[in-house]
Amino acid sequence: MLRQSLLSEEQKETLKEIRDANYQTLSGNDKNGIPFLKHVFELHFKIFGETCSSCPSKIGGYISKLKNFNPDKMELVKEKSKFELNDGVIIPVPGTSDVYSKHNLTDDDAIRILAKNPNRRSLFRVVPENLEQLLEEYVENDNTDEAGNSKNKSDQDSESVVIGEHKVTVEEAISLLGKLNIQSKATTVTGVSKKVKELTPEQLNELVVIIELSLKPKVKTIDELKEDFDTASLKFKELEASGTDEEKEAAFEVMEAAQIALEEAEQGQ
Repeated sequence: MLRQSLLSEEQKETLKEIRDANYQTLSGNDKNGIPFLKHVFELHFKIFGETCSSCPSKIGGYISKLKNFNPDKMELVKEKSKFELNDGVIIPVPGTSDVYSKHNLTDDDAIRILAKNPNRRSLFRVVPENLEQLLEEYVENDNTDEAGNSKNKSDQDSESVVIGEHKVTVEEAISLLGKLNIQSKATTVTGVSKKVKELTPEQLNELVVIIELSLKPKVKTIDELKEDFDTASLKFKELEASGTDEEKEAAFEVMEAAQIALEEAEQGQ
């Protein structure tokens, strides 16, 4: 998307002066003798789309909004946006001093805001016809907080997808769904869990059976058990000469367990 700065360099400098000045200074004039309030009204209209120069009760709010506004985040989208806020509406960015207005809100920002809080739909004058589809796709792949920052990966990885009474990782859940020929674009716990909830009882039961079968211990062959015993015996012989009493005892127990497992398997043939 092509974007251009909405404020000129001179306006950005004036905005910086307003942000750095105290309220007493802003009641006077700038270095060129121009009242700061004139700049306040002009910049507020430029950024937020509305100003009432004959409403003294609003001046404090205008100044506060300009002080909290980050000009570096302000961009004008030249390509027509699919979303448009109502005039005068601003939305604070959680955890920052920034705000969104009709002049700097991108489509991605709007989708994220509405996905996190659907009640904010009333703040928008224009939304695309396929809004519900856009929100659903966003939720399936969402891994951001309300400010749009990526969540800590370790926090995400600590969560699990619940299938029946079993908890599996996102990757395992996606693989299991694939066994039923169910494809999902979701890559997060929230998205994949939603997909699992959409399964029919028969499909869910089939996944549970697959999980439980995979949890059953693997039965080793005679050859594998012999290899285990040979390895344990070799380890014990190595420690007999130079190992500590504790190491020898532990190695002997492993060798003995391997021998018992081999004998039981041979008897069961």
